[in-house]
Amino acid sequence: MVVDFEPRAAPGTLVFYSMAIQVAGVMLLMTCWQRQLAFEKFFHYYRHARDIESEDLWIERAASIKRNSRRFWIVQSYVLGSAVMFAGMTFMGRTKDLVHKRFSAVFYYPQLVYARPMMMIFYCTILNVALHTYICLTNAIYWEARKFNRKLISLRAFDRMDMRVKLETLIRHHSTIHRAVRELDSIYQIYAFFVIAITIPATLFVMLMIFSRQNALEIILSLPALAFCLYEYYGIMYPARLHEELNRSKATLCMNHHVWVPYEKGVNKLAQTLVMHVEQANLGISLWGFAIVTKPLILTTVSVLMTCLAFLMELRPRPGQSIMGRNNFTMSVANLHPETLALAATPGKRRDTS
Repeated sequence: MVVDFEPRAAPGTLVFYSMAIQVAGVMLLMTCWQRQLAFEKFFHYYRHARDIESEDLWIERAASIKRNSRRFWIVQSYVLGSAVMFAGMTFMGRTKDLVHKRFSAVFYYPQLVYARPMMMIFYCTILNVALHTYICLTNAIYWEARKFNRKLISLRAFDRMDMRVKLETLIRHHSTIHRAVRELDSIYQIYAFFVIAITIPATLFVMLMIFSRQNALEIILSLPALAFCLYEYYGIMYPARLHEELNRSKATLCMNHHVWVPYEKGVNKLAQTLVMHVEQANLGISLWGFAIVTKPLILTTVSVLMTCLAFLMELRPRPGQSIMGRNNFTMSVANLHPETLALAATPGKRRDTS
């Protein structure tokens, strides 16, 4: 790619390399998680945070779990079908503009060029499994936070002493949810930062690759990469709903007038303590501590992505422009006579000579 640069094949090559780097980083993180028993610690805290008594949302929760599982198998099937289609197009020689011409020599034997779609299946499977685990664990904590908010809405008591007991129980329950969220964040904060740092540039490269295609077949062959990048972006931003649900607890508690009226000093202090517990803006999944995954962050990253795409579209080579043409122009200017270059650089001397 460096020796023989081809602008039309460059985005596809960059996408492949970025995915290879991402897979290497994800496998390293998965190895660290297994060595540190990170998931065992998380499930220990999750078991204490889970509210078994409140199962009024179990239908919606079960439907959410089925949607996530269905989405995983749809993506996996789509990756397999795309790899088979790419292998067929490679066999018919229709991928010359998508893949650099020197890539067939990477595996030494030309017959091993079909190892590329097999590698893509391997890469996408690893990324899909890691992302599916990330979504499922986040979804589990999300439903615990939602059940906690449901308990805040339906909080009632026969007398103020009963209200004290219920508020103390809620404080203890929220502490366990808080501990589980922090443990999940300690597992996935580096993973989320690494994946979003690779996914955004890869999405830019894929969009440039699609916009530079000349026929419908090339666009169709480029769409699977775009679909997988968008799915990764969706998965990494999935904890935004968890952060929104956790921030909803304070407003839910304040709207429950049964807690505040009639006024009783002991109950009021416990309620204010519970407000302090739920009022934590930084509670959620972070990007290595730089930012919390929230809905405003989604809007910000999409805006930056569109801005960078527009900028790169202006810099891409035009149909009649090539790198070799610019190099030939530079070499022709360099071969001019020194006196000619001096006259061109000094307009005043050129007028005196005339």
